[in-house]
Amino acid sequence: MKSTTLPICVAMTFLSLALSQTIPPSRVTFIRGNEVYRANNDGSGLVQITKDGVVKRNIRWSPDGSRLAYEAAVDRREAFFKFVVISADGKPLNTVREPKTMTPDAIRGARSIQFIEWAGDNRLVVYGDVNPNNCAYAVYDIDSNNVLSSDIVQCGMFSPNSSNTQFAYTSGHGVGAGAPENWRDYLTVGSASYPTSRPSTVRLLTKPVWSQDSSSVAFLEYDHATGSHNVVRVTTGGIATRILMSPNISMPATVRWIGDNLVLESGPTRYLVDFAQNVIKLAGRTIDDFALRADALARSRDAARRVSVAAARQLGAARDEDIDVFMGDPDQ
Repeated sequence: MKSTTLPICVAMTFLSLALSQTIPPSRVTFIRGNEVYRANNDGSGLVQITKDGVVKRNIRWSPDGSRLAYEAAVDRREAFFKFVVISADGKPLNTVREPKTMTPDAIRGARSIQFIEWAGDNRLVVYGDVNPNNCAYAVYDIDSNNVLSSDIVQCGMFSPNSSNTQFAYTSGHGVGAGAPENWRDYLTVGSASYPTSRPSTVRLLTKPVWSQDSSSVAFLEYDHATGSHNVVRVTTGGIATRILMSPNISMPATVRWIGDNLVLESGPTRYLVDFAQNVIKLAGRTIDDFALRADALARSRDAARRVSVAAARQLGAARDEDIDVFMGDPDQ
């Protein structure tokens, strides 16, 4: 099969352009005294954008920064939950309420909503716990209020792509993988699942990471039957590729994407995962250099985010959970 991976020099050129860009200005939104506020990343330009006094939580920016969504208090005798969508200036756009008589059954047993998250500019994921072992989630189209998909699953974690337009979900709790990682036993991404039978009793998976083009996710896999580790890539179309890791590669290890190349990191050593040749080999200086630059950019973004969160706390936000930062152009 012909590889679709760009040559390292080409992929690195694109990555170099991305890394040369400065950290964009950010905006922060937060909840204070049951109202939503917006400010610049340094706390200036404070604006109150709701004035209804309703208890709110789980505030989230849309991926394009034009809208906000939050969970609003609701009488549980009438509905399980309610979330509200407003413009960045506070104009009401939509309210979605999940009444007790409404399907899907997946959400009807949820005791509480743990979080809401955007999945593109017109979809929201609502995630809640049913009991200590099981959780429910539903994906809503906020324009039509329709439930696009839902399920009751073992409590796990969502892994969004960089633009929050797609999610991978890993469920189950795995132990015995020989590494201090949060291993899981089942993955759902797009229309695909891995392993194809559920649940798996012999394979444990790490948290998946998205490729730059959002066409696939990659993760590490522990095989109970053989005691071996694999690097696995699963496309959103369901094509899975596995490469056996050499026992000489020390655990714990992680995978990450550097441009269009998948890199396995074990301590200070980086390996290039070549799915076209079905080999894992030392990455070389080019990958090492760009990994260091990517790490520096990530630290800069994290620092900018921390500045925004600190500004929101100084302006009266009571909890970090009631703060969200949009990293982008405030004029867009």
